[in-house]
Amino acid sequence: MNRYKFFILISIGLFLFSCSDRKRINPLDPQNSTTKGRLTGVKVFSRERQVTVQWQTLALEGLDAVNVYRRVGAEGAFELYQKLKGAASSFVDNDVVYGKTFAYYVTASAGGYESPPSKIVKITPGPTYTWVADGETGYFTRLSHDLQTELFRFGILRFPYRLAVSPKERSAWGYSRFSDVIYKLDEYGNADIRLRDIGDVTDMAVDTTLNDLWITQSSLGMILRLDENGNVRISVKQVRKPSAIAIEFYRHACWVIDDASKFLFRVNRYGTIGTQSSEPLISPQDLTFSASQEALWVADSSRVVQFNLFGRPTGIELNGLFNATLIDHDEVRGTTWVVDLMPHGEPARLLKLDAKGSIIFQLDEFAFPQSIDVNEFDGSCLVGDPGGGRLWRVSEDGSEIDPIGDFIAPYAVAVEHHGL
Repeated sequence: MNRYKFFILISIGLFLFSCSDRKRINPLDPQNSTTKGRLTGVKVFSRERQVTVQWQTLALEGLDAVNVYRRVGAEGAFELYQKLKGAASSFVDNDVVYGKTFAYYVTASAGGYESPPSKIVKITPGPTYTWVADGETGYFTRLSHDLQTELFRFGILRFPYRLAVSPKERSAWGYSRFSDVIYKLDEYGNADIRLRDIGDVTDMAVDTTLNDLWITQSSLGMILRLDENGNVRISVKQVRKPSAIAIEFYRHACWVIDDASKFLFRVNRYGTIGTQSSEPLISPQDLTFSASQEALWVADSSRVVQFNLFGRPTGIELNGLFNATLIDHDEVRGTTWVVDLMPHGEPARLLKLDAKGSIIFQLDEFAFPQSIDVNEFDGSCLVGDPGGGRLWRVSEDGSEIDPIGDFIAPYAVAVEHHGL
């Protein structure tokens, strides 16, 4: 079948125009100024070990098939991977592996003619998703594992400020600071729950084994534990000014910094305070829990210090910092990432520490980071830097620092892990 016959065939029954009008309207006509004869609207996204390729539906008679071409890795040639009969508009690839880049394009065919290739789309599947709260644009956003695809944006809200993910439920809790609303968003961006009676949230974290949400309200002197539906299980008022929290997930306890006394407190799942640090800290800003080390790492202004679960210092300590404000632990590798804010006008530092608290490397690339989270699959660290107007991905060895998306003020970033 020659090209002319192909274009006549796929236009039958669609438009009662002249031949020249059919050429203009037919999306697979190379003379079509919009499509150039190619399939359009091609996009790709992944959910763990599954990649979905989508494109704009073609309601054309005489269409034999849509052909999906695939390439694995950065090199090599594309191969015809799947021939879909009729006017298909999507394809699900279940033969993918984590960490490899898969590239796709699609064509349409009728008889002996095949249209030119569509644009090429690429994706790297993996067991994580990333959530971002952008205080400037007003969106909560969920990204694919490779950070290249926005799965949805939810908003526009008044200053999205905090995030806490619940991997078992494939959901996240997000707090809008200026409207004092907590949203629970599912994996498709639906707000299943909205809590309007819990405001002034300082920090929030999920017990990933129970799916409970812990919240601190510093000015109210309140610590709350909510169930997965947003109902209050316990409330604790014994801590004067609770701020940052970390979950001791296998015992379902919550560790909290008290900004008033500068002590650490441990609140068990029933709301009882059973442990207090043996000594006050200097000016604690953030903390993170290590299950393998059975310890807490604390960003304490001019130092990073480790405490055991009895609230006593372990002797592991890094001094000489200016203002350590953020900290997160990589359970898989036993390393810890720290943000050290420097004097005004100097860039903030991101430090990576080994299990003994020694610096592996440091980077001076950031303005005013407000959140970090480690991707334990690849060992990278995500840095929400609203001061610099960027979300950054820092590779495990620090050799790559890549800007992600078009975020303006990413105040919170959280990685949702599956099957690590």
